[in-house]
Amino acid sequence: MRRRAKPTKPNVEAKPSVARKSLKNEGSRVHDLEKRLAESLERERAKDRALVEALEQQTATSGILKVISGTPSDAQPVFEAIVASAARLCDATFSAVARFDGGLLHLVARSNMSPEESEAYRSLFPRSPGRHFIIGRAFVDGRPVHVADVWADPDYDPRTLEVLQRAAPYRTYLGIPILRDGVAIGAIGCGRREVKPFTASQIELVQTFADQAVIAIENVRLFTELQEKNRALTTAHAQVTEALEQQTRVLEVISSSPTDVRPVMEAVVESAARLCEAQNAQIFQIDGETMRLVSRHGPVRSSLEAGEARAITAFRTEVRPFSDRQIELLKTFADQAVIAIENVRLFTELQERNRAVTQAHAQVTESLEQQTATSDVLKAISHSALDLTLILRTVAESATKLCGAQHGHIFRFDGEVLRYAVGYGTSPELTNYFAEHPVPLGPGSASGTAASERHTVQIHDVLALPGYQFGEGTRLEGWRTVLAVPMLKENTLLGVITIWRTKVEPFSDRQIALVETFADQAVIAIENVRLFKELEARTSELTRSVDQLTALGEVGRAVSSTLDLPTVLNTIVARAVELSSGHGGPHL
Repeated sequence: MRRRAKPTKPNVEAKPSVARKSLKNEGSRVHDLEKRLAESLERERAKDRALVEALEQQTATSGILKVISGTPSDAQPVFEAIVASAARLCDATFSAVARFDGGLLHLVARSNMSPEESEAYRSLFPRSPGRHFIIGRAFVDGRPVHVADVWADPDYDPRTLEVLQRAAPYRTYLGIPILRDGVAIGAIGCGRREVKPFTASQIELVQTFADQAVIAIENVRLFTELQEKNRALTTAHAQVTEALEQQTRVLEVISSSPTDVRPVMEAVVESAARLCEAQNAQIFQIDGETMRLVSRHGPVRSSLEAGEARAITAFRTEVRPFSDRQIELLKTFADQAVIAIENVRLFTELQERNRAVTQAHAQVTESLEQQTATSDVLKAISHSALDLTLILRTVAESATKLCGAQHGHIFRFDGEVLRYAVGYGTSPELTNYFAEHPVPLGPGSASGTAASERHTVQIHDVLALPGYQFGEGTRLEGWRTVLAVPMLKENTLLGVITIWRTKVEPFSDRQIALVETFADQAVIAIENVRLFKELEARTSELTRSVDQLTALGEVGRAVSSTLDLPTVLNTIVARAVELSSGHGGPHL
C-alpha cells in the first residue's frame, strides 16, 4: 500500500544576512586561490632557479672537463677553473685550492681575491696540515668541514684568523678534501664574509669539483709518467740501437778476423768507452798476479804488456758512477771479447788439426807409396832373382822418385873402389864418366865417405864443401844436395846408394830411413844372387861327382863280368869320354 505524499511548504525569501555571508566566503576563496597561485608560481620560480642552477653547474663541470681534456700535461688551468666556478656557483666571496706535496699543503689557485688578500693567503702557505684551519682540517679528517662562523670555532688558529681577518675578513668557511683512493692529496676552500652557511647542493657541487681535481691531477700524473716513459723508451731505444750497432760492429770484426783477436779487442774498448761515457777503457790479461794490457782506448797510457784478455775496465775522470745499463753493456762487451778469444782459439785448434790431418794424410800417402815401392822391389827380387841389374835399377828408381830427388845411382864395391852399376835420371855423359872414373873410398865424395865410414852421409850443398871431387856431376847435372847410404851385410860393404837434388834441399829423416830400407833390399837382392850362384855351382859339382861315381861303377861291373880285355878297355874309354865331354876314339 503506497503512502501519501506530504504537502510541500511554500517558498520563503532568503534573508539578507545569509547573502552577505556568501559574499564573504567567496572573497575568502579568491584569496586562498591567489595565495595558492602565488605559492605555485614561487615553486615554479624555484624550479626554474634550480634548473638554471643545475644548468650552470653542469655547464661549469662540463667546462672544467673540457679544461682537463685540453690540458693533460698541466693541472693548473683546471685548478683555476675550479676556484672560479666554485666561487661563482656557490655564491662564495672567494675560493682557493691547496695541494699536498712534500709533507706540506701548497696554495696552487685562488679566486676573487684582491692583491692584499692574495698576499695574506700566500703568507700562510706552504704549511703543515692540521685541524687548526679549515682546509687543513678537511685534509686531515678526509671529509667535508663546514663552519658557519669561524669566529666561534674554538679550534681555529688565532694567527690564521688574525692574518686573514685583517686583510680578507670572512665568517663562514667550507673545506672539501681532494681524495684519491681515499687518501687526501689536497683541499678546496670557499669563504663568505658574512655568516651564511652553504647549502647541501653547494657542498655537493664543491665535492664534484674536488673529484674533477683528482681527475686532473691523475691525468697530469699519468701523462707525465707516460711522457717520462716515452722519453725513457726513446732514450733506451736510441741507446739500444747504438749498442746494437756497436755490438754488430764488434761481431762483424769477430767474423772478419777469426785468427786475430787484436782488432776485436780494439773495437770492444772503443765501443765500451763511447757507450758507457767513459774517458778510458782497457782490456787486460790476468796472469797469476800480473795484469798485461791487451788493448786500450783513451788518453791514459799503460806500460803493461799485451797478453790474453781476461778483464775489461772502464773509468771516468770525474765522480759519476756508471748506471746499471752501462754495467750490463760492459758485461756484454766482455762476453763478446770472450767469444772472440774462443773463436781464435777454436780456429787455431782447427787449423792445427787440419795441418795434423793433412800431415797425417801426406804421411799415410807417403807410407803407402813407400810400401808400394818396397813391394815392387820385393816382387822384382822374387820374379827376377838372377837379374841383379833389373833389381838394382828398380831400387834406384824407387829411391829417387819417393825421396823427391832428380838423380839416383847404385855403386858396387869390388874390394878396392866403388864401380857404377845402375842409375836413374842420369845422362849418358855422366854414365860414361862414372864408368871411367870409379869412386875411391874416403873423403872427397858422399859415396866414398859413406863406404869408408859405413854410415849414411848427407851433404846439404856440395858447392859449399871444400875438396869435393865429383865436380863433373855438378857441371853436367847441377847437383847440390846429395845423400849416400852404404849397402852393408853384417858390416861388410857391398855398395852404396846415392841420390841427388839439383837444389839445396836436405832430405828428411823419413826419406833417409826409406833409402836405408832400399839399401837393405839391395843387399838382400845381391845376397840372393850370390847364394843362387853358389848353389848353382855346388849343384853342378855334385852332378859331376855323381856321374864320375856312376862311370866307375860301370867299369867295375865290366871288369868283374868279363875277361875280355878289349871289352873292358872300351867301357873305360867310353865312360872317360862321357865324363870329359870328349869324343870316343876307335874301338880296340
